[in-house]
Amino acid sequence: MNKNIEICLRNLDYIKKNNPLGVLFKTDNNSYLFDTGTCKVVRCKNFEFYILDCILSNRTLSQDILMERFRLEEEDLAKKLINFCNIIKSEDLLNVTLKRSFVSPNHNNLKDNIESDLRQLVLEVTEKCNLRCKYCTYSKDFNNTRNHGYKNMSVDIALSAIDYLKEHGNKKEVVISFYGGEPLIMVDLIKKCVAYASKTITDRKLIFTTTTNLTLMTPKLANYISSIENFIVIGSLDGPKDIHDKYRVDINNSGTFDKAINGLKYLINALGDDCKSRLLINSVYTPIYSKQKLDYIANFFNEDWLPEGIANMITYPEDGSVPSEFYKGMDTRYDVEDSLFSWCKQDFVDNVMPNNKNKLSFKDVIDGGLKAVHKRRVSSSADFNLPLNGCCVPGGQRIFISPNGDIRICEKIMGPTIVGNVTNSINIYKIKSLYIDDYCKLSIDDCSNCWLSKTCSLCYAHFYKNGVFDTEGRKNQCKVSKLSFKSALEFYWNCYEKNPEIFDFMYNEKSLSS
Repeated sequence: MNKNIEICLRNLDYIKKNNPLGVLFKTDNNSYLFDTGTCKVVRCKNFEFYILDCILSNRTLSQDILMERFRLEEEDLAKKLINFCNIIKSEDLLNVTLKRSFVSPNHNNLKDNIESDLRQLVLEVTEKCNLRCKYCTYSKDFNNTRNHGYKNMSVDIALSAIDYLKEHGNKKEVVISFYGGEPLIMVDLIKKCVAYASKTITDRKLIFTTTTNLTLMTPKLANYISSIENFIVIGSLDGPKDIHDKYRVDINNSGTFDKAINGLKYLINALGDDCKSRLLINSVYTPIYSKQKLDYIANFFNEDWLPEGIANMITYPEDGSVPSEFYKGMDTRYDVEDSLFSWCKQDFVDNVMPNNKNKLSFKDVIDGGLKAVHKRRVSSSADFNLPLNGCCVPGGQRIFISPNGDIRICEKIMGPTIVGNVTNSINIYKIKSLYIDDYCKLSIDDCSNCWLSKTCSLCYAHFYKNGVFDTEGRKNQCKVSKLSFKSALEFYWNCYEKNPEIFDFMYNEKSLSS
C-alpha cells in the first residue's frame, strides 16, 4: 500500500473510532457537512462526502473500496486523501481530541441571575376557564398537567409577586404576563395589578401580556387594554369557523368562533395602528393534517378583515393532548407529521424568495429553524463547551406563580416542582440541584455524543414530566429535534444557493455561512 494512503487511512480511522460529531445533508445541487465543533458548513464533492459518510456512520474505509468506487489509480487516491486530511486539519473539522462538557456562565451565576435579573413574571390569575378545548393540556385526559381547576389568585398574592419582581427584576425591562385558565375571568385583578405595577415599577421599561381565548373581550375592555402602554395581547383563533369550532368549544360543547372573532375585532378597532406591535394571533394546527387545510387557514387570515402586519403563530397541539378519535382517517401521527413545515417552506419559496418581501403566513414555523442556522456561532477552531441545550436560567429568566403563590420556573412545567412561594422566598438550592446539577448529570452522556449539542433548542419543558426527568421522552424529543434542524439546514442552503442575500435581508445582519 502507498505509504501516504496508509497514513491518511490510519488518521481517518482514528477519527472514526472516537465518535466525531457532525451531520451530512444535501440540497438540490450540492452536498454538505455540518461540523459540530466549529458549527461550520462545508461543501463536499462526491469523494469527500463518501469518506465523511463512512466516518460518521462508522463504515469501513479501505484503499481497495475507494479505488474501485471512484475508479482511481493509487497515486490519484493518495493525492485526494492527502488533500482531504489537510482540509480536515486546517479547518479543525471532526475534532475528537477536546473534552465535551456543559459550560454556561449564566447558569454558573445562578444566584446573581435569580436575585437581580428576573425578566418575566407569569401570574396564573385563575385556574378557571370558560372553554373546554378538545386539545387542552388541562383536561382530565392529559396526564402531564393539572386538570381544570377553580382557584383564583388573591390580590395579596398578586401584589406580593409584583413586589418580588420589583426587587429581583432586570434593571432595564421586565414583563408581567397574565395567565390562566382564561385570564379575562379575573379582569378586575388584572387591572389592579397593572395599576400597582405601573405605580411601583417606574425605573425600567414595563411590559404587560396576556393570552386569551378572546370570548370575554368587550369593547370596553379592549379600550382599557389600548390605553395601557406596552400591553400586548395573544389571542387564540384556530382559523375559519368550521375548523375553530371543531376543537375550541365551551363547557356546553358549543363552538366559540363567533365570540372569539368578535373579541378579536374589538381589539383591532381599539388598538388601531398599534395592532402590528401589540396583537398576536395564536392558532393550533389540528388533525386531520393536510396541505389543503393549511391553504384554507392561511387564506382566512389573509383576507381583508385582518389588518396586514399582525403576526400569526401556529403550532401543533401538545403531543398526547388530542383524543385518538380525532386522528381517524390519518396514516401518521403528529410526532412524524411534517405538512406544516413543508407548507411553510413552499410559502417561503413562493412569497419571499422571488421579491424579497418578508411576508409569510406563519413566519414563526420556519423562522425558528432558519434563524438558528443563520445565527449559529461559527468558530475557526473547534470547541465543545456545550450550552445547556436551549434551557433558560431557571428562576432568572422567568417565574410562574400559581394562585396560592407557589413558584415554578415555567408555566410549562407542572407537578411537584415548586421552588418557593412569593410570601417567603425562592429555594435557590433546589433549583440548582434539580435543574442544573441533575439535568447535567442525566444529559451529558447523550449531549456529548450528539451532533446537535451546540445548537439544540430543547429545554426543561421538553424533558420534565410531573416533576421528573423523563429519560424515554427525552430520546423522542431529541430525535424530532435533530430531524427538524437537519431539515432547516437543507432548506437554508437550498435557498442560499439561489439567493445568498435572502437571509441577510430577513435577519438584517451578515450571514455566518462558511
